[in-house]
Amino acid sequence: MPGRRRLRRAIALDETVVKVVRAKSFLWNAVVLWNEETVASYLSLHRSRVDTCLLDRVTERCLNKPLAYMDRSQWYKWALGLYGLRHRVEAFDGRNQVEAWFSRLKARTKRFYNNLPYGSSLESVARWIDSFTAIHNLRRTLS
Repeated sequence: MPGRRRLRRAIALDETVVKVVRAKSFLWNAVVLWNEETVASYLSLHRSRVDTCLLDRVTERCLNKPLAYMDRSQWYKWALGLYGLRHRVEAFDGRNQVEAWFSRLKARTKRFYNNLPYGSSLESVARWIDSFTAIHNLRRTLS
């Protein structure tokens, strides 16, 4: 399970499209800005109000309400308002860590031709992403 409960000053939020058995799915991620720790990820089939599931996980793992850096996506503002989280719209600098995490993930999934293995369920891919995240966080702390 990524990210232990602790104080976090600022996080970056973003989502990307991944293919699970040739179908588009959305992977949501929250990364701490200063140390690249992944606080939470969430995989879904839709891109509607599901971002609140990611924010549920973020608030469970943060003792405070961190400042959230996001892109210009409108659905984040609505969801962040529900949780009382402050936000800042940032196209590049404040979100580099979450973009770097997605780059590492996509480099890894390239081995599957950017389509996570045939016969995978959404649940098994979510477990794979949790494992990827745990290894990422462990490598980050050891380096």
